[in-house]
Amino acid sequence: MQSRSLRIFYKLEKKLLKVLKLFSREKFDKQFYKHLKKIGVNLEVNPRFISDDVYLDEVDYSLINIEKNVTISKGVTLLVHDFSITQPLIIKGEDIQGAVLLRPIYLKKGCFIGANSIILPGTCIGENVIVGAGSVVKGDIPDNVIIAGNPARVINTIENYGEKILNVPAERIKIWR
Repeated sequence: MQSRSLRIFYKLEKKLLKVLKLFSREKFDKQFYKHLKKIGVNLEVNPRFISDDVYLDEVDYSLINIEKNVTISKGVTLLVHDFSITQPLIIKGEDIQGAVLLRPIYLKKGCFIGANSIILPGTCIGENVIVGAGSVVKGDIPDNVIIAGNPARVINTIENYGEKILNVPAERIKIWR
């Protein structure tokens, strides 16, 4: 757990990085990924892309594990804590306030997290998984699938989706950046 003053410093640093983004997206990305490592996020190598408005659970950044070639879109929330366990403990007779359950998140190689998705504590998203926008994801997600919904469920395989994409006219495919 970081001290309050260190958390404030990191928030100020992130705001300064947004100013850098106005001048150079490439330099911003490089510094933003350094910032994520500094605050404790486990980045295997620089990801493909992480939006600067992603909410990373500050309860314990070290429980967030991101492998290479991961994309995390706009508005995604990564939660590693669950404070809701307090009420069941009180009902059970435990005199405990502020109890928290901490569980790690793993985003495996090549996964893509769609905009405004929520990744819950204890989730492991497999390699090359596509998470549809707005999904709520919990548990172990197998490799090479597409998931979507609330709760998220498998809706397709990467192989089937790839065949579908190959049939899209080339003029409809644009390279961003």
